Amino acid sequence: MKSSAILLCLLFTVSAHAQRSGNPLFSRYPFDDWAAENAKPGIRWKIELETARLTPHQRLSARLRIRVDDSELKRRPGGQFIAFVRIEDASGGRYQTANSASLQPLNSYGELTVTFTAFFLPGDYVVSLAVCDPKTLSHSFTRRRYRVAPVKSDPLAVAWKDLPAVEFIQQDFIPYSWYQPQLRSVIRLPVANEKPVRIELLVNITPSDLGSLNQFRGNMEVVIPSMKVLMGIDPAAGSVGLSIADINRQTLVYEQPNLRISNIGRGGSPGRGEWSKLRGILNDFSTAKVEAQTLAGQRRMLAFVSSTVSRLLAPADPPRVLIVLSAPVNFTHQETAPPPELPPDPRRHVFYLRYARFAPPRTVEWRDSLFADDIERILRPQGARIFRVTTPEQFRKALAAILSEIASI
Repeated sequence: MKSSAILLCLLFTVSAHAQRSGNPLFSRYPFDDWAAENAKPGIRWKIELETARLTPHQRLSARLRIRVDDSELKRRPGGQFIAFVRIEDASGGRYQTANSASLQPLNSYGELTVTFTAFFLPGDYVVSLAVCDPKTLSHSFTRRRYRVAPVKSDPLAVAWKDLPAVEFIQQDFIPYSWYQPQLRSVIRLPVANEKPVRIELLVNITPSDLGSLNQFRGNMEVVIPSMKVLMGIDPAAGSVGLSIADINRQTLVYEQPNLRISNIGRGGSPGRGEWSKLRGILNDFSTAKVEAQTLAGQRRMLAFVSSTVSRLLAPADPPRVLIVLSAPVNFTHQETAPPPELPPDPRRHVFYLRYARFAPPRTVEWRDSLFADDIERILRPQGARIFRVTTPEQFRKALAAILSEIASI
């Protein structure tokens, strides 16, 4: 058990600092000399390069692992290792990071695993990895060819235009891992609509299982990255607004009536980026709990959803588009929710992206994903197109269909 604990600490430390640009460790240690030599490994290790897969961020991501044998740790109690990774793309661009991991003296050890995680664009790369003992400069180095395959029959290839070939990301800190606020790049989704349109994004962050912190975190692992993708919708004429709903408390915890692409990522002006406002909301994990003061109004949660939909869709001009993003919502003991008080209007367009985490077939979660949920029952009478998605690939296809329809308005 002791070795497992120190392993987790080392993983946490490496991920925490892997974002620093201009990493001084590459100038402090002779990485380029190691790359030029043909020396035998001085440290017993293993390398793992995962196949890149599409993630809820709508980016291809892969983990690159260095595993140092436990025999090397026993020889260096209280010592240190430096781990390096350099990735070169087909045009010669270089992306690199490095970090140190300190070992605590223990009676027993497990192998040391250092994981670097990165977003990739499709293409061919050369990955160079190294690990060294900073005291003796004993080291191991390897270079591998690495191919990242494109999304098959990609319906949304435009989403990756102008993105860097490689970006290192953090995976261990929530809510940062959900939003990746340190990245300067942002997925931009241009919509070639000719007439002005108002697009409203309504995102539900209430857990499917009220009172479950694990359920809340599981939902946010897919909902928040998908929300950030939707925030990149950029109509040729019109505007985009974002509302985040806490159905549990029957309130909108965040409202931004005028989203700007420049404020979504790190490139926004200090204090003006959306993350500076979203961070506190996502840190408030009490959202995942049913508090005593909310129990009295619990039966009226769906009525709140109905009234919010009515308000966002009410103005007639310009044409309105409502995109609702939520994990499945099935609340018990609810009062019958009145339908949104809206007369029929062909200028209103409603979409529901119901994103359920993938669940193995024939499980309870899998069965729940097959049937209508409470939000769907409210939106369907408004002529909403319902997209039940469980994978990033399905979300990508649904989003492409939504953007195509908006362009034709």
